[in-house]
Amino acid sequence: MDCSIINNGVGSLHNTHLFTKWSVCDLHNLLLRQQLQHELLLMATKVSPTQRSLAHLRELGYHVEVVEKWNSFTKQRKDLWGWADLLAIRKGEVLAVQVTASAVSDRIKKIMASDTLALVRDSGIRIEVHGWRKSTKTNKYVLRIEDIS
Repeated sequence: MDCSIINNGVGSLHNTHLFTKWSVCDLHNLLLRQQLQHELLLMATKVSPTQRSLAHLRELGYHVEVVEKWNSFTKQRKDLWGWADLLAIRKGEVLAVQVTASAVSDRIKKIMASDTLALVRDSGIRIEVHGWRKSTKTNKYVLRIEDIS
């Protein structure tokens, strides 16, 4: 890497006349350190199953949106069609996803009992249930996908 010296004005509200010479290598290392700190912070914070499914679907090339909403008056979450948490699209495909950390079979029963299920299926929308659990062997989260289209 070219470590040429550049001038970078570094100041505060009190003293705007401070100038420091930074090398390109110094700036690059500072950026890498900041990125690492950001990644560690993300790892330290608890990630919800919905956030995990969002990331998973985006890796597969979907454009994904959260379609469950919080009603502050009733203090309840409302899912799209009574059961969908995420709606994902990519060329030629629409996918509705119910996300859970447990009880995948209960979520499947809830969807199967829904009045909207037949209409969603007839519309050609695929339906998946994403169940996330932490593996006792690897200590990593594992995704179970049930396609109930």
